[in-house]
Amino acid sequence: MLFELVCKCCGNEFLVERLLRIGGAVCPNCGTKNSLRPQINTAEGDVAGELQFSSGELDEQSKARRDKVMAKNYQWKLADDKKSYILRKCKNKLLMTAVIPSHFKGLPVVEIAKGAFIEHENLRTAIIEEGVLRICEYAFGFCCALESVVIPDSVTSIGYQAFYNCDSLTSIEIPDSVTSIGDDAFRGCDRLTEITLPFVGARRDGRIDTYFGYIFAASSYDYIANGAPSSLKKVTITGGNIGFNAFRDCSSLTSVVIGDSVTSIGEYAFAYCRSLTSVVIPDSVTSVGEYEFAYC
Repeated sequence: MLFELVCKCCGNEFLVERLLRIGGAVCPNCGTKNSLRPQINTAEGDVAGELQFSSGELDEQSKARRDKVMAKNYQWKLADDKKSYILRKCKNKLLMTAVIPSHFKGLPVVEIAKGAFIEHENLRTAIIEEGVLRICEYAFGFCCALESVVIPDSVTSIGYQAFYNCDSLTSIEIPDSVTSIGDDAFRGCDRLTEITLPFVGARRDGRIDTYFGYIFAASSYDYIANGAPSSLKKVTITGGNIGFNAFRDCSSLTSVVIGDSVTSIGEYAFAYCRSLTSVVIPDSVTSVGEYEFAYC
């Protein structure tokens, strides 16, 4: 799938196949980062189940027209504070590209509700705009055609089975803003080859469930290998610490990159990762447990 952008700095028009986490791309002419903004659907676009995109800010008239389109495609709920909106449900089962906007009717959008896009089998791309805070449980569950998800730096939590059985996903990047990830969040993502995470396990503070398989299907340290998909080859951990048995028996992993905010690696962290050929450990790591690479 190709995305067409116009650079806000130099006016250069260019096409990209893959989006940055901001939901845009870098202009090849001047290097400016450009974010995408949805245009208003035509009748033909609605029928085709597509949302088209262009960069740049919308004027008031365009915002009103955009809200009309968003009201047609999505069901909305005013949050308890009466100052923000929750995207409750996607009503358009034909959508192939969904934009979750940062604002609706002049108020911020803070949440993608439980099961909002569940079983939307035509959905291929989801772009969450900067400002959304929460992706709730089952939000994109059983979106079997979903290939690309853009999660912005504003998101702080991803719920239980949020991307359950999204078996067309091959890579995903979770930003450092996320502080908690629900169990089984990526269970059934059986084609995933690469993932970037802000920490290992359930929470950034590392108090509970600090094993890698938690976000897949593993119920404890003893079943880590049963959780991570066999397709998964590369993992990047940007923060937190890597605890005891964190990746034990993840036998398909070939590459692990550890970010420079990680300070410790626990005992047996990568034990029995028999396919592991590359591990990048930064100078920030000052504590390493025994047997961290046992039987590799």
